[in-house]
Amino acid sequence: MLGRPFRWTILAAMLSSWILCFGFVGCDSKPKAGRAFESEAWKNAVGEQAVLRKEMLGDLLAQHKIVGLSKLKVVQLLGEPDSKDRYSSETGGSDFNYYLGPEKGFISIDSEWLTVKFEEDRAVDVLVTTD
Repeated sequence: MLGRPFRWTILAAMLSSWILCFGFVGCDSKPKAGRAFESEAWKNAVGEQAVLRKEMLGDLLAQHKIVGLSKLKVVQLLGEPDSKDRYSSETGGSDFNYYLGPEKGFISIDSEWLTVKFEEDRAVDVLVTTD
């Protein structure tokens, strides 16, 4: 039979493990409106400074209707995309991807991107993706 101090040690270890695993990994994944969106600041936030885009993301999505914009208007607002992916040559669709920085969470092994999906010349969807 286990003694009381040993049980409390096991219980404390289990509780600490649970807090570390779920407390940090379950960080808020919603964009925060911590900074007002500024088009020029977004365009100039490259490399390690791209995390500034993540701070502006909430305000960008709240204040600007990207769906329906032409590719030219999206480029005027957000700048040239960091990468483009063709997904359908028949519809002329493509994805514009803007780097937001490392993914949120305790262990960040992927990157987060703002992805604008196009069909023909019009944005049809905007989402945050990871790679």
